[in-house]
Amino acid sequence: MGWVSAGGYEVALDGGKVVCRNTAGRLLKSVPPKLADDPAVVGLKQLVAWLERHERQCLADAERWMARSLPVPLAVVTGVWPDPAWRAALRDLQAAWSG
Repeated sequence: MGWVSAGGYEVALDGGKVVCRNTAGRLLKSVPPKLADDPAVVGLKQLVAWLERHERQCLADAERWMARSLPVPLAVVTGVWPDPAWRAALRDLQAAWSG
């Protein structure tokens, strides 16, 4: 993901965390408090929260498929595979299943 302007700084996501850099391009240790309500920062924090919920839901769905021995069509697996959250959930379950 690229950098987005926010109150004289730039913000981005890095490893599920909002990071900030100044106009000189130096990465700051934290996001300045004055940016807490900036729409770009709020949006990135909301995106992080959504991604975390999505990862949990993918894992819960995949675990439910396994626990109930539900048949999952190949088209479903190939359809969700490009999504990193689904891919991680399915890989983890496959590794656990194959022991």
